[in-house]
Amino acid sequence: MLIMLCLSQGSGLGARVRYCRSCKEYKKGLDHHCPAFGNCIVAAKSGILRKPSLEPTLSENLVVSKILFVILQLVRQVVFVIWHIYCVCFNNRTDEWVSSSMIDEH
Repeated sequence: MLIMLCLSQGSGLGARVRYCRSCKEYKKGLDHHCPAFGNCIVAAKSGILRKPSLEPTLSENLVVSKILFVILQLVRQVVFVIWHIYCVCFNNRTDEWVSSSMIDEH
């Protein structure tokens, strides 16, 4: 029989104590007993009940860096398109613009 007790401390899910029939003991934060690994899976150890912190996790850092990368690429593409619209409007090719700018420098 699975017995579930709620402790008076902490949140409801994080403070639960359950009995594992396989290990024959009570475990705080027990999620389930894994027959493949032969031990109990505790929610607190797996990070499910992790308390919120101000430090970003690795996955949050990856999401932020990916968003910044996409924004920078979009800016680069917009500048690229504007440059080509300019060249089309003034009937310039890129190599003509480069050679004329090099002549202006000397």
